[in-house]
Amino acid sequence: MLTLIPTPLGNLKDITIRALEHLATAKVVLCEDTRVAKSLFKNLFDRFENNFERKFTDNLAGKCDSPKTPLDSTKNPKTLNPKSKQFISLHSHNEQDFLSTIAPDFFSQEVIYISDAGMPSICDPGALIVKYAQKHNLPYNVLVGGCALSAAFCFSGFASQGFVFGGFLPHKNKERVAKLQECAISSLPTIWYESPHRILDSLCDIDRHLPDTHIFAIKEISKLHQRHFSGKANEILSALSPSNAGKKNSNDDSKILQGEWVLILEPSSAKLPCLTLYENDIISLEIPPKAKAKLLSTLTGKDAKTIYASLTKT
Repeated sequence: MLTLIPTPLGNLKDITIRALEHLATAKVVLCEDTRVAKSLFKNLFDRFENNFERKFTDNLAGKCDSPKTPLDSTKNPKTLNPKSKQFISLHSHNEQDFLSTIAPDFFSQEVIYISDAGMPSICDPGALIVKYAQKHNLPYNVLVGGCALSAAFCFSGFASQGFVFGGFLPHKNKERVAKLQECAISSLPTIWYESPHRILDSLCDIDRHLPDTHIFAIKEISKLHQRHFSGKANEILSALSPSNAGKKNSNDDSKILQGEWVLILEPSSAKLPCLTLYENDIISLEIPPKAKAKLLSTLTGKDAKTIYASLTKT
């Protein structure tokens, strides 16, 4: 059976009991990066393995999420030891090729998928393997767990019945500005992921095009250097400058930008003017009849030549 498992964003203590159970039971680990996955298993093994049998196996023997597939510790001993697992790299560049080479019975064993951190399919691979399971009517499950998106929204304090998630902001300036300008007309908070290498560029773009927008910015959620900032873009840029960063944080100033960021843009309370254009408004414009005909054609969907003829008819 296939199980997609969220992994801690940065703090191992955020792992869930259900996640540990499935990680230990798995024979095959599909993962975004085998090095990261093996390191996670090793760290969990070092921290939890001594008490794993007592805490989980004794209490959960013969139990699992699917009653049709009870755990059999004699055939599939539960352990977090990475040496007992088969790790297979499955990322955005090889996901399609991998799924085209395996048969559905590959998932008759205990198979899990994990991304490097957080919830699979949220700006990470995972969707294609779910589509594969759906296409072949394979049983699969998704565990709940850490997600930077939901944690950041809770951190922000923005009161809203919903939000818009845009993923990572585009790398190129022109495309990024276009996305940010869409936020100006949104009635919901807009959430973006951003890398440490482009966070200043993105904040500068927001300051230039949306200077009055209130922003909540947070970096390295759940990690040692977690920091959050609130205010307009120029205020956050000022707080991130080395001279100001040192006032609130005794750590090395070079760490102020490191780590993945989440930006949340609060919708503006100001109402944009509602512009309505009527046919008579266009007809009254002091522009050539041909230009009027084109505008009226666009507005009404009528033939421009017919409109032009009626405008010039004496």
